[in-house]
Formats: sequence, C-alpha cells, structure tokens
Amino acid sequence: MEGAGAYEATERARDTEIILIKAICDWADGSKNDRAQPYAAYTAVSLAHYVLSQPDVLSALGVQDVPENQRESVELPKQLDNSPSSLKQEQQSQIFLAHASEDKDKVLKLYNRLKQEGYKPSNDIEDNLGGLPWNKESPKAIEKSDFVIICLSKTSIEKEVYLQREFGLTLNKSAKKTPLLIFLILLEIDDFEVPDLHLPDVGLNLRDIQRVNYHCESEGFKELVKKILDNTKIKQVNKRIRDRCYNKIQKLYSKIQLFNLKEIDVDQLYVDIYILNKPSYASFATIPDLLKDFDLRENFDRFGLGERGKRSPGLKAAKLYKKLMILGKPGSGKSTFLRHIAIACCKGEFQPGYIPILIELRNIDASNFNLVNEIHKQFYLDDKEQTKQLLKQGQILILLDGLDEVASPFRQTVQKDISRFCEDYYENSFIRLIITCRTQTTEYRLPNFEYIEVADFNSKQIECFANNWFSTIKETAEEKAKLTTQFIEKLKSPENKQIAELAVTPILLSLTCWVFSDLKEFPSKRSKLYQKGINLLLAKWDESRGIIRDSGSEIYREMSATERQKLLSYIAFRKFEQQQYALFEESEIQEYIAEYPSIPTEDAKKLPKTIEEQHGLLVERAQDIYSFSHLTFQEFLTAQYISDQPLLEKELVKKHLIDSRWREVFLLLAELQ
Repeated sequence: MEGAGAYEATERARDTEIILIKAICDWADGSKNDRAQPYAAYTAVSLAHYVLSQPDVLSALGVQDVPENQRESVELPKQLDNSPSSLKQEQQSQIFLAHASEDKDKVLKLYNRLKQEGYKPSNDIEDNLGGLPWNKESPKAIEKSDFVIICLSKTSIEKEVYLQREFGLTLNKSAKKTPLLIFLILLEIDDFEVPDLHLPDVGLNLRDIQRVNYHCESEGFKELVKKILDNTKIKQVNKRIRDRCYNKIQKLYSKIQLFNLKEIDVDQLYVDIYILNKPSYASFATIPDLLKDFDLRENFDRFGLGERGKRSPGLKAAKLYKKLMILGKPGSGKSTFLRHIAIACCKGEFQPGYIPILIELRNIDASNFNLVNEIHKQFYLDDKEQTKQLLKQGQILILLDGLDEVASPFRQTVQKDISRFCEDYYENSFIRLIITCRTQTTEYRLPNFEYIEVADFNSKQIECFANNWFSTIKETAEEKAKLTTQFIEKLKSPENKQIAELAVTPILLSLTCWVFSDLKEFPSKRSKLYQKGINLLLAKWDESRGIIRDSGSEIYREMSATERQKLLSYIAFRKFEQQQYALFEESEIQEYIAEYPSIPTEDAKKLPKTIEEQHGLLVERAQDIYSFSHLTFQEFLTAQYISDQPLLEKELVKKHLIDSRWREVFLLLAELQ
C-alpha cells in the first residue's frame, strides 16, 4: 500500500490501525534487513487479519459484515520485536560448528551468542547434534545446515589428527553443498598462519575458504553475522540464476538434430576421449620417424596424432580438470559432448549445484567480446557487480563451443579475453572452463589448459548411436532393434570394411545410418557414400549451422564445393602416385596447390591450414606434416581425378594393375565410370 492509498484508507476508516501496516512495511523496507523483512510481512498480515475482522472497519470501508463463525481467527503478536530470535524457525540459518576439543570454551561462547541472535547452531557441547569431535550425528547435522563454520586456532592446526581426520570428514560431507565457497566459513579464533593445505575432497585449498578474524570476539562476531547475511543473499541469487540457466539449457540444448531432421536426446549419446600428453603441434618429428614400424593401411587414421594417454569416458576427464580444451575432427562430437556435460550438470550427474553456462561462440559479436559480459547476459542480473561477485565466490561451469568458429580477425581478441578472465578469477577454484576447438594448432593454445581429443566411436558406441538413430524412424522397439541389428551386421562384413572405418564419428555415422535407413543396405557403389561424406565436410556441415569461415584466400572463398573437391582430387593424386603416399611436408602440399590453375603462390601457402580447419579432410600429424584424414577419402579423390583423365587412366592401369595399394583406387574408378 503506497502513501496515497494508505491516507485514503485512513480517511475512510478513522481510529483504526490500518496506517500501522504501512509503517511496519516501510520500516522493514528502509532497513533492508533480511531478518526483519520476513517478520514485518508476517506481522503486517496478522495485523491486517485483526483489523479487518472488526465490524466497524468493514462498514467504514463499505464492505458487508462477515458472520462471526466464518471469520478466520488470527492471533495478533503482542509486541514487535526486530531480533532474529522472533522469526519463525524455518527462517533462521542453521549452522554447523566444527572445532577441536581444545577450543570448546570459545566455541561454546560463540554457540550461545548465535543462539541468542536467533540462529540455530549445532554443536556437540549442548545439542549433541554434531560439531567436532566427530560423532554419528555429524553428517546429518551438516546435511541440514545452511553454513559450516570451521573454527581453527593455533592449537588445532598443529593437531595432525584433527586436520586429517575430523576436519577432513567435515569437508567430505560438505562437498555436495552449493555454492561451497559460500557454505564454508573459516573462523580464525586466534593469531596463526593458515596452512597451505590442499583439500582433495572438495577440490580446493584451505586458504581458498573465506575467513573471519575472531581474535576480538565482539568485532569478530559482527563480521561473522555480516558474512552470514551477505552469503545468504548470494545463495538466494545463486539458486535463482541456477534454476534459470538449468531451464535454458534443458530447452535449447537437450536434443541434437540428425540428418533426417529428427531429434534425439543428447544424453543418449556418450563420448570417450584421449588425454593428450603431447599434442601433434608440439611434436617435432620427421616423416621417416612417423612411418617407422607403422602399417599405413591398418592404422592410417591414428598415426602421428600426438602422444595419448589411456582412453576414458569424457565425463570422467571433465571431472578431473578445471580448464579443459576439447579437440577433434569436424563432426567428431565435440559440441555434442559439451551439451552432454551441460545436461548432466542440470541433472546433478556432473558437478551438481554448479551454474552451467553454454555459449556458442559462432553466435557472439566477436568484435567486442568480453566473457564477463557474456556471462552477465546469461545471468539476467540488473547489476553487473552481482555477476562479478558470483564469479568470485560461486560454482560456475562455463562451456564455450567452437573457438575455431570465431572469425579470424577477432580470434586473438577472444583468446586474450579468455586468458584475462582466467587471471582475474584465478582465486575461485570453483570455476570450471571447458572449450571445444576443431584444430590442434598453436594458434589455439591457451595457458594452463589440459588438452584432450575426442575419440572415435568404439563398437559399443556405434551400436548405441545406431539404435538411437533408428528409433527416430521406427515406431516399435522390435522394428528399431531389427534395423539396428541388420545395420551392425552389414557394417561388420568384410566387403564394407572401408565404410566401417569411416563411420566412427557422429557426422559420418549419422550419414551412414541415413543412407542405410532408405536402402536397408549400403550402396552397391561405395563411391556414392564417400561422395556424400565429402560434400558434407566441404559445405553442408557448416552451412547447416550457419557458419561462414574466413578462408584466408579470396580465390578459395569464391570456389564452389565442386571446385574445391577438384583441387583436393589433384592433391590426392599427386601424392598417391608416389611410393610414400601418405604424409606431406607442408611445403609439398603448398607446391601442389600452386600448380593448380588460378591459385597464386601466396594463397597456396595459406590453404593447407584452411582445408584442415574448415573441412577436416587434411590433418596435421606432427608440426608441419600433414595427411588426409582418412585413407578412404584419399583413395576416392585419387580415383575421381583419374576418371576425368582418360589417357592417364590407361597408363596407370597398365603400370599398377598388380600393385596392391592401387587396388581400392581402381575399384572406385570402375564405379565412377
């Protein structure tokens, strides 16, 4: 009720207590006191019930009297008390006091003061509800608490048993509380240096926890109460934002669209990764080194791609590292994996309680990029300072998709801003930052990030993907299972070995499922499937997501997908006719490109990197050493070039007819004709 309304009401109902409601609410609003405002509202409502139950008030307001037996009876509080102890029980913060036995006298005084102020502290001394020494009720008390106050003194930090056992158990049980940096408060009872102690149970250092100086009890208590009040507000804002971000991610990123325009749930797919001990761009190797003791035909796709660790589930790796760069070929599942992480966070399966933010970098204004501003937009807060405060204290999961999709002129700006962001908020060990990127070059190197590579699907994942794919076109489980079984059996047959070698990434496996769903068989001419795959990588994949990349060459930018394929066919043939047909020095590719009509030497120097970044048909196996991403694509492109050169075809058949490495090229050539 605003002032004019209150005045009019009192004019119509003199000698009543209506104006008092306005006074109570104004007082609480003016003090901006979280403890007082709920009590004021409660009191005002009670007073309103009381006042409006009086017959003379109702008649003065022109309202017909309500029979006495239909009126609600509300007891009016006897006095207005602004202390927290007057609030309803559920409105008070519950606090778990963790302490060593040597500090029990000081902690007991703190316990009593908190209780007098209306808080609900739990402590073994009075309530037998927890606190330390540890007892069986402690985990339950922590679970119910709004805050854990860790009381440390010079004596307690010297007790190794306390720090490692009881204190460790407290943190272990606190780990699920969110946001953890707001939930935990370190109370320094006396003067000591906080030890540099890593706490693996919660993933932070003891020095990361917010502290209150309690050397002087009176001043320390004021600071503690202020900290609790401030943190309560942050927790409320944190929950509101988290719920909003959950809702957005569930609506926008919970599904992926297949080539048949059907959708499947992103959490139906799962991705494995390799941790890169040494990415390919960091490997200084020669071609003879890479080829030594290596079977090109059996392991073509996998050689030279950096030193890998053990294959492991993607979510497991994401839990291990706070700063992660996910690398992979076009269509290898990087974006799918990032969405999977976001949905898993919303469901509490990954970093429960974190605020997840997913930003697709291709959709931002990169010319004026500022990561804090982008996060602020996601939070929908009026005050940017609130966003910064959450970034300092909150648990935030930041997912940036497609660093390679940022336009070239602004890429350096975006990378520098990300690095600056990491420096500005390094003290918050609860910020997790995961970025996807198509390429492995030093251009995308960010300091202090771990690098992982998305693994090709294994047989189990291929079957799972196919089963989900076919579920979009079949109504019954029996039909879906039958088609999946047929697909897997055909894929494993020897005559489809080359198709199986390609269908190990989401993009190419989806293409293979699509073709199979129409024919209930793989094409009799494998070249048709390979052509669709190359078309997809040369143009349609980026087009379907609205991405326009900077090629670094005006001539290449103007080339159609067909013209680009002819250029690649020439490069594939020029290399395949050599005895060592797999690996190129960068200068060798540049030479072949420069031989091609209408491409100047300066443009030719830029194109190997462009073809790798944009289409994934070339891969950097070590620094400045390239190959085609798949031997099957190189053989198909070679056959395509020969099919356009009738005289060359006769010469090559005569020369290489019994050469086993040309067998696939000639079979594909026969199909193309």
